[in-house]
Amino acid sequence: MDESMTDDQHIQYMLDGDDRGRIEQLYEMQTAWGFGGAMLIHKEQPLVLLGRDEFPLRRRSEFYAERFDVSLGAAAGNRRVRGFAVWFRRGSDPLRPLRRADRTLCGWVELEREAEAASWIQKLNAAIQSNLDRAGAPSAEQELEVATQAHTQGTAALLRGLGVPLPAVDSMDNLVDELKNMDADGPIPGRRFNTTSDEPTPSAGPSERAAVTPAPDVLRYVGNFVELGYEHHANAPSIVAARGKRRRAHKAEVLAYLRKAKPVTMSPGINEDFFDPTKTVRGETTRTDGVYIWGDFLADYVDRYDVELPEEFERHMEDRGWRLPENLDVRALKKPW
Repeated sequence: MDESMTDDQHIQYMLDGDDRGRIEQLYEMQTAWGFGGAMLIHKEQPLVLLGRDEFPLRRRSEFYAERFDVSLGAAAGNRRVRGFAVWFRRGSDPLRPLRRADRTLCGWVELEREAEAASWIQKLNAAIQSNLDRAGAPSAEQELEVATQAHTQGTAALLRGLGVPLPAVDSMDNLVDELKNMDADGPIPGRRFNTTSDEPTPSAGPSERAAVTPAPDVLRYVGNFVELGYEHHANAPSIVAARGKRRRAHKAEVLAYLRKAKPVTMSPGINEDFFDPTKTVRGETTRTDGVYIWGDFLADYVDRYDVELPEEFERHMEDRGWRLPENLDVRALKKPW
């Protein structure tokens, strides 16, 4: 799925100026179910068939429906079409946010057929879980454990490749503790690599108030933009709407704050820049100041496009003088997943 297109644009493209893509029924074939298109769910095995390709199903794999209301454009007399779009989400690494690229638009049904579509979706989702059970697939909790181990060992291998004398680790918490013990300055001692930073060290700023935002029961997401795969979050903001809206000062201090916070999860790699596919942004490593949590990519979007941050988060950083807390115990924090 083209991540540069919005959901409405995908639906408009599917409709193609008419009513193309309408789902009439759930078709049952000898070995699979489907809606009449190129995508099929195998009856016995935990597989989704897309044309000639097969993809394994995961515990997060699911069908779901979302209401839409789009115009078909001037060529179609600006006629509006309303209905429910049926999507399939393959499910991927449970430590990464769900992304648009993981989804397939299956088709749509009229508003009055919502109940029928819901029954089809319920049947298919139940079949997915049954197929996984039949194949002895790991549970959702086991999938998370396997992914966590893979991330831990991948991160450890990357750091060893950079020359960090890291011993054997068996968890991300263990890895972070080992890095922390190497140097009191932080989890990854920058001076060992002879690097310098042009980012200013935040001063105490205009206020040295200790009355900072109290720690919440659960870390609060920042930068969980719907276009970047967080559409399953309630009230997820839009990065398109936030672009160019940041008007506050102290940009350098904010960038240093975002980039130097303690890691919660570590995920090596880079992502494609949402606004410019020829560029990259930092990856899916998450960081926290004990109150908020965000992805590494957030600082790049703030730096490059002045993406607006929530006002309460800006005030929170300013109240702290853009200084991160010392001796933060990440393990004691309640994560929002």
